[in-house]
Amino acid sequence: MTKYSIKIFFYLRVLLGIGILLFFFAYLTVEALAAANPQISLMPASGPKGTIFFYVGTGFTSNGGITEVVFKPDGTNYPPNHYRADNNGYFAKSYDSTTASMFGTYKITWFDDYTQLMSNQVSLTITTPTPTPPGAFTLTAQSPVCDSTPAVRINWTVSNGETSYAVYRNGSLYVNVLPTDQTFYNSANVIAGQSYSYYVRATNAAGSTNSNTVTVTIPANICTTSLPNAPSNILATALSSSRIALAFQDNANNELGFKIERKPSNGTYAQVNTIGAISGSGSGGYYEDASLSGGTNYCYRARAYNSAGDSTYSNETCATTQTTPTIQPTANTGFATNITSNSAALNSTVNPNGTATRAFFQWGNSSNFGNLTPSQTIGNGNTNINVSANLTGLTPATAS
Repeated sequence: MTKYSIKIFFYLRVLLGIGILLFFFAYLTVEALAAANPQISLMPASGPKGTIFFYVGTGFTSNGGITEVVFKPDGTNYPPNHYRADNNGYFAKSYDSTTASMFGTYKITWFDDYTQLMSNQVSLTITTPTPTPPGAFTLTAQSPVCDSTPAVRINWTVSNGETSYAVYRNGSLYVNVLPTDQTFYNSANVIAGQSYSYYVRATNAAGSTNSNTVTVTIPANICTTSLPNAPSNILATALSSSRIALAFQDNANNELGFKIERKPSNGTYAQVNTIGAISGSGSGGYYEDASLSGGTNYCYRARAYNSAGDSTYSNETCATTQTTPTIQPTANTGFATNITSNSAALNSTVNPNGTATRAFFQWGNSSNFGNLTPSQTIGNGNTNINVSANLTGLTPATAS
């Protein structure tokens, strides 16, 4: 009887021990499964490119790894991303879709690296932008030119979003140009004396946008070059024993320059130099002839020229260079005084240094001067003499 009782007790203890162990392992398994229930949520679910999306993950293993798998709209997937949950099995991240490789719906799943359990799958959609017509832009036209025949150049600013441009002339399609172009040179079928209107149409898949319209009138004589008018009022003034100054009036507005000719008083004229064109008509021209002989009389004349030929000659003017002095005269130019809106007084101090001396002022609105005051006799003394000249008829607000 005693032996039997011991055996029952022993088996009971064994069974009881197995039951406790089974309960313990079952408890651990249930506890682990309850702790690992990964879920992710996404907000917002869709938006245009540039939207920032926010993910929140819960139910992951505490401090455990997370693997993210993202499938693209075309079915391919990115390389996996790896994250780590916090102590509470929580993880959050944001995604800036500015760099998204394509439009459409992306499928995202997270895996708990410890339990190998998969979260729910969320969908993130990057919406395709609604196409809009090209942006507004501005057309301008340059002045017509003669390029063997009349020609017009038009330019325009960029139209954002365009895929092509077309130039319309007088209301009809004239030519299609490259989408990278912002200029068009029209040298065909342009007739002198006619007017042409232009606008440009920018186009893309959503529609088109027209520029403003510009109208260009081609001058009737645009490719006809006439001879320039001759210069006038040329005046020679001896500056020293080796230099003579020439001042003249420009009467042309289409010259390329001026030809200067010189001769000894009893000789033959020969061209000695050319000077460039002078802006506008009615301005003053100036030239200094150098390396001349002292005490010698020289005569000068000038004419304008362009691609059509030479103008007639100006008047003739003569001057005699000074004899070579032992000591050159000296001059110190002072400040202008008595300045008004249209007049001023020029001032200088001259010392003849024992040589018969005459003095004049050069003036103008550039370093080329272009104008001379009347020559004044100073004498041949050895003291400083104040010299002045009054200018009238000046243009207001012009530097001289």
